Amino acid sequence: GAAGGGAGVSCQLGVVRPRRGGGGAPADVPSVAALPCALAFCLTWLAHRQAGWAWAMQDTMSAAVCATFLRTVQLPSLQVATVLLGLMFFYDIFMVFISPAVFHHSVMMSVATAGEASATPSADGATCDRFQGERMPMLLLFPRASSPSSRDYAMLGLGDVVIPGLLLTLAARADLAATTRWLAAATAPGRSKGRRGLGWGYWLVACLSYCVGLAMALLANAYNVTVNGVQGQPALLYLVPCALGAVALRAQVRGELGRLWDGSALEPAGTRQPVGAVPEGGGGFSGGGAGGEDEPSVQQQLCGRAAAAGYDNASHYTPLP
Repeated sequence: GAAGGGAGVSCQLGVVRPRRGGGGAPADVPSVAALPCALAFCLTWLAHRQAGWAWAMQDTMSAAVCATFLRTVQLPSLQVATVLLGLMFFYDIFMVFISPAVFHHSVMMSVATAGEASATPSADGATCDRFQGERMPMLLLFPRASSPSSRDYAMLGLGDVVIPGLLLTLAARADLAATTRWLAAATAPGRSKGRRGLGWGYWLVACLSYCVGLAMALLANAYNVTVNGVQGQPALLYLVPCALGAVALRAQVRGELGRLWDGSALEPAGTRQPVGAVPEGGGGFSGGGAGGEDEPSVQQQLCGRAAAAGYDNASHYTPLP
């Protein structure tokens, strides 16, 4: 995206939402004030990561990482979501279940449990070298109810949160766009007041289906459903079909599958225009040119260059307040 301190324009290109400020814009006061607290929190976890309560601090940091990622990255359409989640679906299955046949161990499980405690007896059997184990700050840890005092944890990788989370944020944006369109239509002059509501939104359906997929993964692990003897489950094997299938089915029922597929359902009516688009009669441009002729605003000029570079099908400009 392009951002200018004086122009106040932000172009959304691809899937990454750009920062609002210019390159030299100072950081806001709340972020600066929160930095010492965040640093102290991380250092406390580092110093006490072996404590029985440290899992709660690790989960807090992991949740913050997931939230930051999902605030930064957005998918432009259901089509992109299907490709991305489909690729990650097969990647997760390969790395958990199929990789032992290639690398003689499950790559994903080896990474996830690299910090497990271990004990190695010496050659004479007189001594035993014990490794206390390290906590990997890339997992969500949940103490098992069956053995809360043994430091035995159920684990969930951050990828199993952020990858479906991209679909959930897309669903939330679709609901927001649908709500604005519905409100605009309901309050339009001459419209009937007895219009139907929106019913179940995409976000609620996606959240419920994510919970169903996660429950299926937990049940499969509890009943030891495995391939190549792997002690663990590729969570995306269950999460992707449940979440993606539920959102697509809901879109089909609402008659919006095509618009959600190409991303047009994410645009509130009358709030955005394609980059480089010139309103008829130049009404959307501010004057100031020679002879009183309207000229494209700085926003249109910057985003028009992005369109010329080949991003016109996926980009939109949004003037900042």
